[in-house]
Amino acid sequence: MSDDDLFDAGRENAADPPPQLDTAQDGAAITGVTSWWHNDRCSQCGHTFRRNDVVQVDSRTRTVAHLDPVLCCAVEGEPGTDDADVSAFVSGLLAAWPPAGEARMVSTDEASYLLSPPDRGFRRRSCLVCAHSFRPAEMVIICPCAPAERRCRAAVHRDPAQGLVCWEAWLPARELRACPVTTRNLGQ
Repeated sequence: MSDDDLFDAGRENAADPPPQLDTAQDGAAITGVTSWWHNDRCSQCGHTFRRNDVVQVDSRTRTVAHLDPVLCCAVEGEPGTDDADVSAFVSGLLAAWPPAGEARMVSTDEASYLLSPPDRGFRRRSCLVCAHSFRPAEMVIICPCAPAERRCRAAVHRDPAQGLVCWEAWLPARELRACPVTTRNLGQ
């Protein structure tokens, strides 16, 4: 097989599968951009379905549940593992690429209100940019409009290790002039 043939085969294998509208088979599946449930919310945990999420599909009832043990929808939860190599990589990445200005990153575990489950008709809290729900152990930037009071309590993903660079996409000029929720001037 020539190098060109190998390259073409690799490109084919790397591409998302073509749309399969209403033909999802029951069982385990990986969420792709063409999945009918992509960006929808799980009926069990309320989190959004993201690209590459492993899920359990029931095409008869058109229900989908996460197979991620951290979210505990279709499988029983398992304690997380602390991989030293992964932790070192993430620490190095965040040290080499800090957020601009005075933006302070926090883990969603520290800002536990971001992880509160759906309640009384309200959905889980979501990123202002990508609209995906916040999951455990993600890094976010909380709106700096009133740090002591946390008036708006809005947050944006800033977790480059997971490919969530919503903060940079939202503020390419690297400064926030007004609160996106209350429109309060931040005096910058």
